[in-house]
Amino acid sequence: AFEHGGRRPRALDLLARAAALAERAGADRSRIDLDLARALAEIADDRPAAIARARGVPPRSPESFEARLLEARWSAELGDLAAAGVALGRLGDAVETSIELVTGPGRPPPDGRPVLWGNGARFARREDACAALAALCVQGAQLEEQERRDPFAARRLLGLALRLRPHERRIEQAFRRLAALAAPALPAGRPPTPVADATAAPEPVVGDEEQVDRLTAKLRADPSDQETVRALATLLERLGRDHDLLALLSARLEEAPAEIAGELNQSRRAVLARLAAAARAAGRNGEAELYEAMGEQRGE
Repeated sequence: AFEHGGRRPRALDLLARAAALAERAGADRSRIDLDLARALAEIADDRPAAIARARGVPPRSPESFEARLLEARWSAELGDLAAAGVALGRLGDAVETSIELVTGPGRPPPDGRPVLWGNGARFARREDACAALAALCVQGAQLEEQERRDPFAARRLLGLALRLRPHERRIEQAFRRLAALAAPALPAGRPPTPVADATAAPEPVVGDEEQVDRLTAKLRADPSDQETVRALATLLERLGRDHDLLALLSARLEEAPAEIAGELNQSRRAVLARLAAAARAAGRNGEAELYEAMGEQRGE
């Protein structure tokens, strides 16, 4: 809407007037405020004013999710990474409180929570709302990882996106990568603390890592070699590399013939159970719930 040079100042003026009129009439101006915030950033190149306008979009409005992301993006562009982190945290909080709303049965009750889909609402269908919120979380995770260098916060947003779009492989792959990246390292010489029987794995054998590299190369040459898949899965489990094992099993399940899909799915559920148990033992209950949900959603 702001692309034609001669109309850009005019568009900004019209949006400012519309916002003023809506405020005077006591009407909801969330959509107008969001458009005005974007115009202030794109037309006037006034990011502080754009941030202030986006920050004013109330948390109960359907536009608040996008407003939090834009607030974070513009703050990062100004170099204020702390403010960007606060905005992204508010985005995560808003999405988390809306998960049940957009994924549960039926239409949302008129209890003050945002109405995101339906006639006259922001999105036509529930699926559209899930896709839109998941996309905002993915973009927020990119800001957390690339601008703020915070893989833990990025993982939280990707986890929320995955709960909204549990079958989107791209999000699952990004979450697994960040989960491995954000996994806390043990101090040198300190053995891992036992978590539960479900997380116990056999002791690694000298040469296992080299064998993993060899089998990975062999599987890359012939992805249909199921014996190599089994051997590699056994090694990864013995080494305690559950995130890598989850990635292997998930990828193989996409292409597995029916006769071995059940076996792969059973192994995948087992590794998800170990990851969930480890996350709960470390106090990361939200992450544990995500792993548990992933185990329930595929391969019934």
